[in-house]
Amino acid sequence: MRFLGIGIMVSLATLIISWLVGNPEIIVNALLIIGLIPMAFSALFAGVFVSGDRMRGNYSGEDDFRKRMDISTKLFLLGLPSLLTAFAVYFIIK
Repeated sequence: MRFLGIGIMVSLATLIISWLVGNPEIIVNALLIIGLIPMAFSALFAGVFVSGDRMRGNYSGEDDFRKRMDISTKLFLLGLPSLLTAFAVYFIIK
């Protein structure tokens, strides 16, 4: 849950900076970038981009699998608030 809190703080800090700058379109792009980078790494660690044979090999080592899933979950929780905030801001300004 610590990473979710960090993601929320980053989203709020980005919203405050955009409010000071006065351009909400920049905030949507910044939040999308801040949210998509951890999400992409999360998918990479989870093994989403591999074929079935490779996925079966990923499940062979239990300790390694747990460690990768833990990292993947943390990265997902880090990027989620930024993406949700970006979508909310986009629909508010449109």
